[in-house]
Amino acid sequence: MTRHWDYAIPKEETTGGLSRQRLRQVQEYIDAHLDSALPTSELAARAGLSVSHFSRRFAISVGMTPHDYVLKRRVLRAQQLLMDSELSMVEIAMSTGFSDQSHFSRRFRERLGLPPKAFRVLHR
Repeated sequence: MTRHWDYAIPKEETTGGLSRQRLRQVQEYIDAHLDSALPTSELAARAGLSVSHFSRRFAISVGMTPHDYVLKRRVLRAQQLLMDSELSMVEIAMSTGFSDQSHFSRRFRERLGLPPKAFRVLHR
């Protein structure tokens, strides 16, 4: 039996994470802006929460910090570009929001265990 007050409690308050709608909005924003800086403060403002509150709720919702999630999405986008385009490593680094090619290569290798150029050769 359902009680009328069960309907009034937002899901994010019962689970500790972000609501599906807020999470989707933040994720869509991240994907649309991977080529630019995405500080946690900006993501928190989009969700209408303080940085610490947003960071906790986001981590509960996706299982990683906002920073790690952004890095994961950047590396995934870079993988797609390496497989599907002829862009240079510098162009891929810039279009996925890394500060330079060295930063891109380092983070890519940390995540996948091989450098971007080797990944491109292997997946072509």
